[in-house]
Amino acid sequence: MNHLHGGPTAVMLLEHQEIRKCLDAIACKLAEENFETEAEDMQLKAALCPHNHKEEGIVYPVMDQVFSERERAKMFLEINNKKRTPAPRHSWP
Repeated sequence: MNHLHGGPTAVMLLEHQEIRKCLDAIACKLAEENFETEAEDMQLKAALCPHNHKEEGIVYPVMDQVFSERERAKMFLEINNKKRTPAPRHSWP
C-alpha cells in the first residue's frame, strides 16, 4: 500500500484539506468585505491546533531522524520558494 493513500499520512493530508477549506471560507467572506468570520475562525482553530500538535510531536521529529541536515535544508528552501509563488485565484461562489 502506498503510504500516501492510507494511515497517518493520509489523515494529515485530509487535515490539510480541511484547513484549506476553512481558509478559503474566511478569504471568501473577506473578499466580500464581510468581516464576520468568528465561526470560520473557530473551525480553523479546531482543525489547526491538533494538526500542528501532531506535526510538531510526530512528523517533524521523524523527519529529523530520516533526513540529513542537507536534505532538510533543501526541503525548507523548496517550501519557501513555493510559498512565494502566487496561489491560483479561486472563483468564489
